[in-house]
Amino acid sequence: MRRNEERRSVFSFHHEDGATVLRGDIDIGTLAEVQNALEAALTESGGQIVLRLDQVGFVDSAGVKALLGLWRGAKGAPVVLRHPTPALRRLLRSSGVEQLFSFEDEETPLVGEAAASDLRTRPAGSTGRSAFGPRP
Repeated sequence: MRRNEERRSVFSFHHEDGATVLRGDIDIGTLAEVQNALEAALTESGGQIVLRLDQVGFVDSAGVKALLGLWRGAKGAPVVLRHPTPALRRLLRSSGVEQLFSFEDEETPLVGEAAASDLRTRPAGSTGRSAFGPRP
């Protein structure tokens, strides 16, 4: 991509089998559409809010903020993130908000298992430590 070209984000959503399916990027470029989708998910929910995320490509801090807004709007109802990408899980973990959500996925470990999984997926010889201390 050339410097003068803007990256164009694409986003869409629909409801399927009790979940709101998000597709595309969740970033500053799609924030208004994402907020509409999350408001619809809140309206459609029957006690818990389920977002299917396996078709989401990229999420930035604006996307995390939108998910936090959904969590606040849920007022105690569970917010389930189904099939989040590993990158999204890392972003939520590094933002310190992963514990606010429930997760459903056979391939992505649950919150309590996340640290153990990181140990299994590190390259050989990696200790998980850096100049900034141990990996969370």
